[in-house]
Amino acid sequence: MLKFSEYSIRGKMNAVIFFSNALLLVIIAASFSVWSYLAYKQSLESRMMAVAGQLANATPLGVATDNHGAVGAFLNGYDHEKAIAVATILDRDLNLMTRADGSPFAIYVRGDQPLARPAPADPWAVLPGDLGPVVARALATLGAETAGERDATRAVTWAGNRALVVHPLMYEGGLIGHVLILSDLHPFWDLALDRAPFFALALLGLLAVAFLVADRVQRLVTKPIVDLARTVRAITDGQRFDQQIEGRRYSGELAEFVLDFNALLRVVNARDKALERSNATLAKRVEERTAELLRKNKALAVASEQAQAANIAKTQFVQVITHELRTPLNAIKGYNDMLLDTFEDEDDDDEEIDREEVLHCLNQTRLAVRHNIDLVNQVLDFSSIEAGKLTVQPRTHDLREILAEIESTIFEYAKKNDNRVRLDIADGVGEIETDKTRLKQCLINVMGNACKFTEKGEITLSVDVRERSGVPWVRFVVRDTGVGIPPDKLQTIFEPFSQVDSSMSRKFPGTGLGLALVKKVVTMFGGRVWAESAEGQGSAFFIEVPRTLGAGTVAEGAAAAALAPPAQDPASPCTARPGAPDAAADPARDRTRPLVLLIDDDPAFHDRLRPALVDQGYRTAHAYNGEEGLAQARELAPLAILLDIIMPGKDGWQVLEEVKTDPALSRIPVVVATMAGNADLAITLGAADVFPKPLDADLLMACLDRWRFDGRSAHALVIDDDAFTRDLLRRGLEKHGWTVTEAADGRQGLAALESTGAPAVILLDLMMPEVDGFQVVRRLRERPDWAAIPVIVMTAKDLSREEQAFLNANVGSVLEKGTFEARALLAQIEGLVGVTATDDDAGSPPGPTPP
Repeated sequence: MLKFSEYSIRGKMNAVIFFSNALLLVIIAASFSVWSYLAYKQSLESRMMAVAGQLANATPLGVATDNHGAVGAFLNGYDHEKAIAVATILDRDLNLMTRADGSPFAIYVRGDQPLARPAPADPWAVLPGDLGPVVARALATLGAETAGERDATRAVTWAGNRALVVHPLMYEGGLIGHVLILSDLHPFWDLALDRAPFFALALLGLLAVAFLVADRVQRLVTKPIVDLARTVRAITDGQRFDQQIEGRRYSGELAEFVLDFNALLRVVNARDKALERSNATLAKRVEERTAELLRKNKALAVASEQAQAANIAKTQFVQVITHELRTPLNAIKGYNDMLLDTFEDEDDDDEEIDREEVLHCLNQTRLAVRHNIDLVNQVLDFSSIEAGKLTVQPRTHDLREILAEIESTIFEYAKKNDNRVRLDIADGVGEIETDKTRLKQCLINVMGNACKFTEKGEITLSVDVRERSGVPWVRFVVRDTGVGIPPDKLQTIFEPFSQVDSSMSRKFPGTGLGLALVKKVVTMFGGRVWAESAEGQGSAFFIEVPRTLGAGTVAEGAAAAALAPPAQDPASPCTARPGAPDAAADPARDRTRPLVLLIDDDPAFHDRLRPALVDQGYRTAHAYNGEEGLAQARELAPLAILLDIIMPGKDGWQVLEEVKTDPALSRIPVVVATMAGNADLAITLGAADVFPKPLDADLLMACLDRWRFDGRSAHALVIDDDAFTRDLLRRGLEKHGWTVTEAADGRQGLAALESTGAPAVILLDLMMPEVDGFQVVRRLRERPDWAAIPVIVMTAKDLSREEQAFLNANVGSVLEKGTFEARALLAQIEGLVGVTATDDDAGSPPGPTPP
């Protein structure tokens, strides 16, 4: 159903006019009805008072002579008055006049309704229905209103829709009673019901006339508006803004509206024409911009592909550089630990050191260091060029000398793959003004690549001088007989982080920066570099640089400033500090605990370490300068000394030197804790270990635990498929008195357990052929005689949550390869096993027995 606001204007006007007329008719009819009602009531009062007067004139004699029959006849004679409901005689006090038997003296009831038996308490109860109570209430009201005037009461009172008329009866000049008439509106309602159909028909007729009038009126008002609306809609729907509405058909406000609307149409039409012209121009521009956008999108797609390729290449570069760095770093750390352990364990200066083993470790370390230096230099040079901070320093050099140096350097590279190197230098090649270091770097990079990708072949370096536009240029051509380069890779090999493909990167190690660095350096020289190759037929790399390099160079980068360690204010030497704990105040009074002597001028250092040492089962002694520390060391003979370097008076270097030169103290391990650096100097002077401040408590405890337990021989089983790792672990453990059994995979490890019995500890790799580390752990936990063997897992594998949870529940420790120190590993082993394996002559702890 539509809301009134949604009706059309014609509907709204019809509704307003119709309902206004209808409301007016209803108001008129209601007013007429009310007027008729009130007029009838007034007429009824006058008529009933006249009837009461007639009865008052006719009945006094009958009342006076007690002739109730005659009086009753007079009352019943007015039964033609349909409005009279009750007519009777009252006494002077307005009470019902009764006979001797208590019945009414004379009474008339409309419709001859039977009377009830009289009741002494309520004489009006004889009246049928509610007439008795109505008469009683009306008389009570009338009595209250006419108090004091009962000698001649004449009044009319209304009780609801009933009128009560009282008229006095006078006989021979005296009041003998009253006439009572109770009337109602019964005749009025009967008349209203009789006339209601006529009035309803008349009202409907008037409403119909009102509707017709409303329809006619709204047509006169709305037809021009509707016609105008249709015209406007036709113009707007058809977009015919060049038309005009004829205004002669309208008048008044509509005529004004038409004039304004026509003016609006003219404005819109003018704007439409201007918009059409603008659209035509815009369409042409859009077409041009679309073409330009397509070109840019194509370029953007190419750039996006290049960016994605560069991102992938960078990710691969990070993986490659991580591998390239970690592998030699692990070797350096491992062999360095072995060398340190070798010299630390040599107690007798006359005892012969295994020179062959030392040379083996040093040579392997040298190769790993050289590899990492070259790698880091390459990355730093590339970063410097990218940042615009690489400096080119041109000098005049003999080109043949440069080529001879390159030949001697590249000879080592060529020997690895059994290649030959040949130089072809044209006549006339003499001096060149260039940056010798950068030129050698470029040629060695290119020739090194040629050696790497060529096996049992030949690498040729050709050099000649050419002129272009009167300017001499030097061309270097490096040719090889190697695997060659696919044609689609020739344009990308000079991109940063780019290699031919991932399989080649696995077979041929490298970072993918070498040729990119060459291209950038040659570009800085003002030259050019390119390559020619056919897959499987070798490659040729061309480098052209000007014979005389200009003075322009890349801006020099600023060197990074190293942060100096914070200065320390030396405290005054003293023998005691307020609140500092000493040996006598130590709560751990059990003298069977191993004793650790702390020598440091900082009370906070003592306060921080003392609780940690006591919790781990040690007791502590404290000295706050070098002289006090030496005195306590000679007196207490501690298990180990924890020594600071920077102290007032006698510093840590002097204390360490005196400890190691004193025969009574030299066997006590000294752990140096300092912010001053110089770890190498501390080791050289005899320190067992060096820790930077602030101390890592866990590492310190692991270090101290090395000297805590009684020395007993122990057997370890190393299961790893990497021979280098097995060799490194075996050498490190044997240095500390362990017997080591090696197994190249899980199957051999389980076989070794069967043949040699349960070892004290198992060092286990996870990723191995045939039987991996997880299967070995499961087999160990299934066998009751193997279930208690401590297991330390060493792996480079990224573990899932499930794998980590399994290992946490079944092995003693999980270490990531390349991230732990050898002595930390030894401390882990000894912590799990509870013993320290020693050399043959080590039957007691390294230091003097604690008191």
